[in-house]
Amino acid sequence: MAVDEQHPREAIQDLVDGRIDASTRSEVESHLSGCEQCRDELEGLRWVKRVVAERVEEQRAPEGLRASILTALDESDAAAVARERPRYRPLRLALAFGIPLLLIAVAAWQYALRPADLPSLVAGDYGDFKTLVVELASRTDDGAELESYFRRQGIEFETRVFDLGMMGYGLLGGRAHELAGDPSAAFAYRGPDGQYLLCQMFRGHPEQLPEAAEVREHNGIRFHIYHKDGVTLAFWKEGSVICVLASDIDPEELIQLAFAKAMIPADQRSEVS
Repeated sequence: MAVDEQHPREAIQDLVDGRIDASTRSEVESHLSGCEQCRDELEGLRWVKRVVAERVEEQRAPEGLRASILTALDESDAAAVARERPRYRPLRLALAFGIPLLLIAVAAWQYALRPADLPSLVAGDYGDFKTLVVELASRTDDGAELESYFRRQGIEFETRVFDLGMMGYGLLGGRAHELAGDPSAAFAYRGPDGQYLLCQMFRGHPEQLPEAAEVREHNGIRFHIYHKDGVTLAFWKEGSVICVLASDIDPEELIQLAFAKAMIPADQRSEVS
C-alpha cells in the first residue's frame, strides 16, 4: 500500500494499531521524521490508546448486541459500496471479531470529548488558592523536598518544581491536587510585590485543550495561551505531562516565565534538534 497522502492519517492509525505492512511502515516513518503535525497526531493517538487501556475494563457485550450491530452493518454495506466508500469494511470486520473493540472506541471518544474546560478549571484553582479557599498541604521553599512530597502522595509522573528565584518569585509550597478528576501536582509562588503564581502539572495531551487565544512557539516548544477572568494561563507539554502557569500578573510577564522554565525532556531532544 503506497502512502500518497500529504498527511497519511489512515496509515498513522494503522501504525498505532499494529496492522501496517513493512513497506508502508517504512514510508510512514519516513514521513513522520519530517512532519511535526503528523508526529503530534501519532502521539495523540498513542495517548488515547494508553488512556483507554488504563481506564476501560474489558466488558462483555449485552446479549444480542453483536447480532444487531452486524445486521445493521449488513444493511448499510450495500449503500457504502454504491457510494464507493470501502472504508466501512474494516470497521465491520473489526466489529465482527469483537464487540469489546467498539466499547473501547466509544469510551475513547467520550474521554477525548469530555467537557472539562481545563483553562477555566486552572483559573478557578488559582482564584481558590489566592483567596485561601484551597490551602497548601506542604509548605516549603525547597523544590526537591516538594517533589519528594508529591511522590509520597502517589503522584505517579515525575514532577519538576521550578526555581524562580532569579525572577523574584519564592516557592511557597504545594499540594497533591486534582484537575478534571485526574491527579495533578500544584505548587505556588509569591513575587516581590506580593503577586502570586500557580503551577500545575498533570498527565495529558494538548488535544484536551480548547482552541487557544494564542499559540506561540519558543525553543521548539508550543505554548497554548488563554485569558480567563483576569487570569493568564500558559500550557505546554513535557513528555506525557502538561504544565501550566497561571497568574493575574502582566500577561507578557507570565508568558516569559513559561518560556524561561519550559524544557524538552532529554529523551526527546534529538527529535527537535
